[in-house]
Amino acid sequence: MSVIVWDGKTLAADKQATNAGLMYKCSKIFQIGENLVGFVGDFDYMWGMKHWLEVGANPDDFPAHQKDKDTWVGTLVITPDGRILKYERCVHPADFSQNKIICMGAGRDFAYGALEMGADAVRAVEIACKYESTCGQGVDTLTFGGA
Repeated sequence: MSVIVWDGKTLAADKQATNAGLMYKCSKIFQIGENLVGFVGDFDYMWGMKHWLEVGANPDDFPAHQKDKDTWVGTLVITPDGRILKYERCVHPADFSQNKIICMGAGRDFAYGALEMGADAVRAVEIACKYESTCGQGVDTLTFGGA
């Protein structure tokens, strides 16, 4: 599982993938075009959504695995103008832009608590990793403009 946090400035994610009890280090957040993008869920299905976004997100080519209740991947897209879009099993994303922040994944409750107490995205991911056993292996970050 995962934890991904957007605090309004920084997109942060843990780096742990777990398979059959083994832990691997990986990246779950990427810049695709002008957008910052993060994924939670099965790591192998993440690549289908990543590719779909990279080639233009044509609704007719929405990955078939996303429509399946067992294989969909949570996909978070942050746009440069502040939109927070979340894809799940539908080609049309939910718009969470009014919230200004969002957390996803198994560690999200810990991350929301950390943000509420004043943590930034990086610290919120670190705290979630401390308490959620399926999160860990370090923190990746992305910001607009690379700052």
